[in-house]
Amino acid sequence: MFRRGVDSRVPIWLVSLGNWFAGRGLTRDVLSEVVHDPELLTPAVIERSYLNRTRPGLIPPLMTLIRNLPLWEEGFARQLAQIRPPTLIVWGAKDRVFPPKVGQDLHAALPGSSFALIPEAGHIPQWEQPDQVNRVLLNFLQP
Repeated sequence: MFRRGVDSRVPIWLVSLGNWFAGRGLTRDVLSEVVHDPELLTPAVIERSYLNRTRPGLIPPLMTLIRNLPLWEEGFARQLAQIRPPTLIVWGAKDRVFPPKVGQDLHAALPGSSFALIPEAGHIPQWEQPDQVNRVLLNFLQP
């Protein structure tokens, strides 16, 4: 679903209208692709995400971001090796949006970076496995 959105050249007004009409079913479908553990998708989570997704003004910046992804590949990604401060990359082992290989490639491109692969977590490891992520963060931040 994300790939279709990224490849889309649909006008923003049509995306906004479709987003409004699609309702909570689309919200559940999108979250199902992002989250590894479907048990986390409670009615309250679906409702909160739906309300956030239908906020006025949300779609235009998202579409701008999507449409400018080539700038990342053509420009910013090529400059990653210039980043010198210690960098922690946290990745969900079950991420279906950006598989772990993408995180490993990022890690390889950043000199001196650390890479933490969080088991049983999808695209939002800090939500699915907060204790594991917090442990990794504390270990990284403590001298």
